[in-house]
Amino acid sequence: MLKYVYVLVSNEDDIYYENTLVSVTSLRMHIPNAWVALVVDDQTANSLVGKRSQIKNLIDELKIIPLDNTLSGTYRSRELKTSVRNLVDGDFLYIDGDTVITHPLPSLHTMDCEIGAVLDYHIQVSEHPRNSSFYRNAELLKFSPYQNNKYFNGGVLYVKDTSMTRSFFSRWNELWHYCTTKEIFIDQPSLAQVDYEFGYVIQELPGEWNCQAENCINYLKNAHIMHFFSSNEGLRPHPLMNLDIFHEVKATGIISEKTMNIIKNVQTSFFPHAKIYFYIPFYDTNTFYFFYSLYKRQVLFQCFEWCIKWFYKFCRILKKRLSK
Repeated sequence: MLKYVYVLVSNEDDIYYENTLVSVTSLRMHIPNAWVALVVDDQTANSLVGKRSQIKNLIDELKIIPLDNTLSGTYRSRELKTSVRNLVDGDFLYIDGDTVITHPLPSLHTMDCEIGAVLDYHIQVSEHPRNSSFYRNAELLKFSPYQNNKYFNGGVLYVKDTSMTRSFFSRWNELWHYCTTKEIFIDQPSLAQVDYEFGYVIQELPGEWNCQAENCINYLKNAHIMHFFSSNEGLRPHPLMNLDIFHEVKATGIISEKTMNIIKNVQTSFFPHAKIYFYIPFYDTNTFYFFYSLYKRQVLFQCFEWCIKWFYKFCRILKKRLSK
């Protein structure tokens, strides 16, 4: 029996619990008999009371791992994620909390692999808009520079229970600890390196298994799992990429009927103003974030817009005069 595994490190001040509650709810909606494990640290387990207790009614196993409470939430979360193969028995599908399952999932037992994942952004490293940071981190860490041209997203991982996968995750955890000594706390560089060390054992899953909302057009129609992380604050085309829904869940402890409808129709619930856009590197610059922060302060932005309007008008007049 395939298990579905989530990792949660959360407190009353963040929305990670609410993210995960939405994802597990969507899983139960489409696979009522799913066997679900939730792996948490002891501090998170103690917080699952009152309005934060609903998720315990939706899972089959609550696995509590004692960790040093002085460590940051990010650190504890990555510690559990990179160790999860050795914390839960049996074949499983690991799923990040910022996801929604769209329909009953096809069987993965026919997959001829021990570990499966989807490419980050659904594209190879050579085409990835952030590949410069990948190469920079690899050089800093003295890791392999992506010889297979693949950088896998860790949001959905199919993992069989074998001696190889258990060794793989042990090494992943070791490499992630090494990354933290270089102030790199994300887990995907170490995932790429352990894949290299084990001879590129990660098999590429079809993009539908981890349909990443920022670059999902080719996989949206038949998506199995939607992944709603967002790095570009100004480019959030779906309600589940914003915070309002999760703050509402935090306030009430339950998922409203309106949000349940979004979950049920997640592939067609994009905002009316959502647009398909071509990625350009400008979206990842400090200049972009500066102008977007200016845009959110409408009075300042309107003053700036007025100045730009008159600057362009002056340029047009000057161009006409010079052309005579």
